[in-house]
Amino acid sequence: MKPIVSLLLSVVFLAPFSVHAQEGAGARDPGYWERAKKALEQIDFEGFDRRMREGARQLYEQAKAGGENVPADFMEWAREDLARAGRWEYKVLELDGGREEMESRLNEHGRERWECLSISREKKKWVAVLKRPVVSRLQRYFGNLGATDILRLLGG
Repeated sequence: MKPIVSLLLSVVFLAPFSVHAQEGAGARDPGYWERAKKALEQIDFEGFDRRMREGARQLYEQAKAGGENVPADFMEWAREDLARAGRWEYKVLELDGGREEMESRLNEHGRERWECLSISREKKKWVAVLKRPVVSRLQRYFGNLGATDILRLLGG
């Protein structure tokens, strides 16, 4: 996804600076919008859409192959996956050992985007409650696109 976005930005912002061979003596240099339009016409948007749909379908197939309980219909799976975004998942973590070991384990989970909600002492062990937002696979794959745009791109 990021290479495509970089390509689009390059085309739009670098088009005015590209050097075109002039078609004869005294030929007028095309303006910014003419060069940008010509550069955008050369981009294969249909191929881009097809590759994005294929990538999303691969995520679906990976979920099925991984033994997850997924709907038989791809678009139903996509809607369910997008609906998961913004929900919370929780984890209870037992911590023992010294302060440095506890900090190390909490930091390890923090790198995975877990946030510590509380820590309490229970039967000579520390228990931490962690939470993190659920991220939709499709939103992670498509980047900053909203759920509606993703479904539109997938044809739903």
